[in-house]
Amino acid sequence: MRSLMAGLLVAAAATFVSDPRIRTGHRQDGRAYVAGMTKVPTPTEGDAATCDPAGQGALKSPGVFARVDTGTDLLKNRIDEGAYQPVTVAQLLSLPWQGVPTRRYNWAANDTAMVATYESAPVALEGYIVAIKEEGKEATNCGLDVPEWHDWHMWVVATEVEAHNKDKTRAIVIEVTPRVRAMATDPTTWSKTQIASWAREGQRMRVSGWLLFDPDHPPEVGKSRGTTWEVHPVMKLEPAR
Repeated sequence: MRSLMAGLLVAAAATFVSDPRIRTGHRQDGRAYVAGMTKVPTPTEGDAATCDPAGQGALKSPGVFARVDTGTDLLKNRIDEGAYQPVTVAQLLSLPWQGVPTRRYNWAANDTAMVATYESAPVALEGYIVAIKEEGKEATNCGLDVPEWHDWHMWVVATEVEAHNKDKTRAIVIEVTPRVRAMATDPTTWSKTQIASWAREGQRMRVSGWLLFDPDHPPEVGKSRGTTWEVHPVMKLEPAR
């Protein structure tokens, strides 16, 4: 078993080093690499008729709803495609995230500037899925508590060993949103069963989508995620070639 684990680690390292799509000069410098990507900070959102893309908070009293983090929700609810650029798990883990308030409306100018340096980059991340989980109702989706309005939450790690061990401590959270799933013309495009199968089989995956700073989750870093940076929404999920 020990030799098998060692072999998997060597293979994963070799894949990282030999991947021709990763710029040689930026393997260790994720900040400079992602900062240099072209950003698309103004999203195209979808399905405002059913649920406003700005989200909706819980009802506090008749006609009064809890305040939502509109800036984050609008980015989560985007449906536009991008020119996705390759990134590694290590590069995303290197991006700064600490010390930022959990609501954008409380951010100082330097918080906004830091996040804008990296956010809304169209990225293509390769790695292994640890697990998939259907979330429940949330303000981003107007509190609608039906499966078609739940996000699908996944964790992507750099190595098959981490995925096999269910180790999320250095995972990148990725999320497939209701609005993106609703755009699919083929009902088999998004399948929790298929994604779970890929995870069980140790299939290396490519995740294409938008880099998002989700400020809600600092306490989870080092436990159930490696950073508050996410690929959210995921626009395409496929086996890596």
